[in-house]
Amino acid sequence: MLQETQINQDVKFDKSKYVKGIFINVYEHSVSEHLFRKNNYGDVDLKELYEAIGCDLVERMPLNKYGFYDDSHDLIMDEEGLFKPTPGCMMGRSVILGNSVIFSVDWEKGRWQDAHIQVNEVISKIVWLDTQTATSIARQM
Repeated sequence: MLQETQINQDVKFDKSKYVKGIFINVYEHSVSEHLFRKNNYGDVDLKELYEAIGCDLVERMPLNKYGFYDDSHDLIMDEEGLFKPTPGCMMGRSVILGNSVIFSVDWEKGRWQDAHIQVNEVISKIVWLDTQTATSIARQM
């Protein structure tokens, strides 16, 4: 995972080899744009996505479930977040445990592409939760 500021300083950077995602870091309470490498098939490299989120299995959910009026973006999160002691956040009426990433969806090709949501829009929807609170709320839902 590469932060866009790191990439802009690299003269040999080829943007066609990356997909821009909005990275939600629950440990640092931050939201930022990050570039994820594409694999040989033009899809987001899942190994890199697993490393960024800090998990072994991801789950995708349409972003409109999280208080956005947008069905063209997915939120990618840790499928097993409920079984780990991890902080989280609330977006809309939903709890997200662990780090997550937002990508736009190309429905015709069946793959993720550059996110078109702005970082500030995501920040305005988030309420940060500590580990105990996040787990407690998630288990009640």
